[in-house]
Amino acid sequence: MKLKHLVAAFAALGFTAVGSAADAAPAQSVDAQLNYLQAKVAKLEDQANKSTMSSSASSKSMTGSVTFDRELSKNMLSFNSGSGTEMFLLNARHNGMAANSLYLGGLLRGVVSYSNVTTAVNAYDAQGPVVAEIAKSASSSVALPQAELLFIGNINDFTTGVVELEGSTGTAEIAQAYLLLGNLDESMFFGTIGSKVPTFGDFSTYNTSYQPLTRTYFQPGVTNQVSVGATRDGFTFVASAMNGGSSVNNLYTKTATKINNAAFDLKYTYAMYGTDWTLGAGYLRGFTGSATTVTQSTGTVAAGDVVPGYRTITGNVVGAYDYNASVSFDSFKLQAEYVTAAQKVNTTSLYAYNLGALYAFQWMGKDTDVHAGYGALTQQTGTGTRTATNSQVVLGLTHHCAENFQMGLEYALNRYQIGLASSQTFSSNGLALSLQANF
Repeated sequence: MKLKHLVAAFAALGFTAVGSAADAAPAQSVDAQLNYLQAKVAKLEDQANKSTMSSSASSKSMTGSVTFDRELSKNMLSFNSGSGTEMFLLNARHNGMAANSLYLGGLLRGVVSYSNVTTAVNAYDAQGPVVAEIAKSASSSVALPQAELLFIGNINDFTTGVVELEGSTGTAEIAQAYLLLGNLDESMFFGTIGSKVPTFGDFSTYNTSYQPLTRTYFQPGVTNQVSVGATRDGFTFVASAMNGGSSVNNLYTKTATKINNAAFDLKYTYAMYGTDWTLGAGYLRGFTGSATTVTQSTGTVAAGDVVPGYRTITGNVVGAYDYNASVSFDSFKLQAEYVTAAQKVNTTSLYAYNLGALYAFQWMGKDTDVHAGYGALTQQTGTGTRTATNSQVVLGLTHHCAENFQMGLEYALNRYQIGLASSQTFSSNGLALSLQANF
């Protein structure tokens, strides 16, 4: 713009000179000088426009940058987050994430907890055999359950690379690493390939320390997978194929050397009368049907630990269905999720559900919420005559003390039933204080 102003100034000077020369020169000479000056002005304006375009192109070529994005780390790494985080990334790109740029983030979460087993159990399950000896006890601990770094690279307009590093005592390992292919500005289709949590169900929670039972027993863990999806008019569908795994990540396959597991997930979101709704349904082929069990030993079980009475699958690939819903209006949020094994596991039916509620408000000028959750895992024999239920109640408060720093205080009451035959139960309760920072 400055160059254009200079061009105009020189043109004005030229016209002034022409006016002065007109007193002493013939009209033909004046016309020739005017034509000459007009040609010069046009040439200078053309050069100015080319210079501006060159400067703009140079600026675009230098858009590559490194940025710390706390919002990305909060949504991708938070304890509250569930499955399907690739949609958050696609929407972030749609809302202005720069191409050819690297986004960094991280999360640290520390927990101070106290647990108390209030009843003793010495049970034998004839269905088992399972022997469980649970004594009254109390325990406390300080832990760092999450220390993670997030690297998100917008490689080009259609490709995003995601690497998540997870740290423990003295070590660091890659928790997830995958490519996300898609651009919602250009197409409704997208896909992923790499090592990540499969898109199945919801499994999000309002809790800050205690895992809901649905997540503990049914959510698949990180595995190598490939997925394709589409989103339009509020509907999002994702189909995934994966290698399978072991009981460590809630996946099971008969043949580990083949792509033998799959997941399908459908979500629908819409707004109506000031409320935001999300409805979802999914199917997972390859649910493991087993988890940590206290067997033939003496041990202490703390609040939040799990002691299922059902058995490990042997020789069969079992599916799982997930149904979930959430709604938010004003300062309230509600969520519900129900997950069930698609078929019986060794003559026993398995299903779990989780209900959550949250109310947000301002306290001391900061975002704060109170939340509550109730969940249960139920196992039932084929005849329906024997049923065992593990249940959990969580009450909590979350306060955002400062920007990107929050504190959570939660109380949990757990009830466990050991075995279908003996129906022996014990209870435990716990208190947890969590501190979380995003950067």
